[in-house]
Amino acid sequence: MALKLSENFETFHSELYILNLLGSHPNIVAHLGAFTDRFIHVIELEYLRGLTLLDFLLTNGPLQEDLAHHYFTQLVSGMLHSHTVAGVAHRDIKAENLMVYGAQLSILDWGMGLQTAPGQCFFEGCGSPDYAAPELYFRKPYRGPEIDVWAMGVVLYAIVTGNFPFTGANSSQIAAAICKGTYKVPYGAS
Repeated sequence: MALKLSENFETFHSELYILNLLGSHPNIVAHLGAFTDRFIHVIELEYLRGLTLLDFLLTNGPLQEDLAHHYFTQLVSGMLHSHTVAGVAHRDIKAENLMVYGAQLSILDWGMGLQTAPGQCFFEGCGSPDYAAPELYFRKPYRGPEIDVWAMGVVLYAIVTGNFPFTGANSSQIAAAICKGTYKVPYGAS
């Protein structure tokens, strides 16, 4: 069992609510229980012995296409469940929030997750700058799933190439590249 600790009751309650909506799926970390006292709030999660996808890439380099396809298919399966069955947007998909262990991939850290509804829009920023969709930089309303899909595309690019698609010397340049949609397809990529 793994424990996720929080001192903020609202954050704890929000993530616990999202985990309950998600239910059981082989590519989403399992929620086992929760407890709280006056000072600390704890979510009990399935313990996954492995590496974050980021650590896996740093250790092994870019993945061969068949392995990239294998892991990415599991990411898509988990997020399809999240979006269509549970009505939840993760809003912080990134290699650091994906755990690989053996042939399995699980989506972690649902702390920024929100329940979505048809026609409902959100305005607050979310996620990590390298994975952020243009809507977030333009401060446009978004529904949620499209933010996840964009970030999944960044993950796919990263696992196949070993780099981020949008680069720059600083966060402003990276944001500009994301907003313009400028990236390079490496030689040999299919």
